[in-house]
Amino acid sequence: MQIDKEAGIIEFRLTGVVSADDILTGIKLFNATALDFPLRGFVWDMRDADLSNYDYEGMERVFSANPPDARLGKLRIATVPAKLVDRRLLGLWEAVAGKYDDNERQVLISIREARVWVSQNPG
Repeated sequence: MQIDKEAGIIEFRLTGVVSADDILTGIKLFNATALDFPLRGFVWDMRDADLSNYDYEGMERVFSANPPDARLGKLRIATVPAKLVDRRLLGLWEAVAGKYDDNERQVLISIREARVWVSQNPG
């Protein structure tokens, strides 16, 4: 987990085979972090991740476990996968998210684009 206080971004980098438990570990790290800066959102760098084990049920587990402040909305959450098939899977993630919170989500193709989009969150 990396924090860019100036941009208001917390960034996670996932590698290898990723499951819902791996994403939940990232959420636990976030929950243990003192927020002494205005948080605009998160970037999930999945360019070196294999999302073949991440499915709809896993997504629901992750959304159900989100901390209450993340459910309030006003955050931007970007994911950056490497493969087209993962972009499509994360498109489902964007759609499912609306059942759980009002945060904005986008699947983007470059890490730079993701950081810029999150940092421009007007809150």
